[in-house]
Parts: sequence; structure tokens; C-alpha cells
Amino acid sequence: MPGHSNWRYTVNIPLWILGKDSEGESVALYRVNVLLQPPDSTELPRQPPFFVLRRYSQFRQLHNELKAQFADLFKDRSLAPPPKHTLAALGGATQQKELLDR
Repeated sequence: MPGHSNWRYTVNIPLWILGKDSEGESVALYRVNVLLQPPDSTELPRQPPFFVLRRYSQFRQLHNELKAQFADLFKDRSLAPPPKHTLAALGGATQQKELLDR
């Protein structure tokens, strides 16, 4: 982002919810919160975070694109996303679970 290189970003995934895809199938949607803090600011942001809902497959696609672009950074296996079924095992179909920030 031009003009935003000194901004600080905080991203977390606090929960997931069940939704429906375009064909009516149940899917897990992960809430991604993004907080923006301008350069030289020492205060916490006063505005609530921006958020988007994303599917697991979108995280995998982003991970693969970042890994291709920044191969040296992704040699550390701790940056790999967890397996899909591990996330599904965190809770029942009607529960919302808090996820650990990576």
C-alpha cells in the first residue's frame, strides 16, 4: 500500500462461524480482524477492527502465494496453517470457538 508502509497492522482470527455456500452446503467462515495504527501513534486504536469472513481454502491460497513470493520467510514450518480437519475438530456444528492467534 503506497503511503502506508509505516503503519502497524494487527491481525487475528478470534472465532469461526458456520455459514452456507452458494449451493447451500455448510461451511466454516473464519472472522479475520484487522486493526490499523498510524505511524508514531502510541495509543491503542479507538475504532473497532475491520473484519472479513474467509473460508479455509482462501487461507491456504494466500499462504501458497506468500510462500512463493517470500520463500526464505516460509522455511520456518511454524508459519504453516494448521490442517483443515484440526480446525473442524475444535468444536461442534453449532458452537463458536476461539482460535489461538498465530
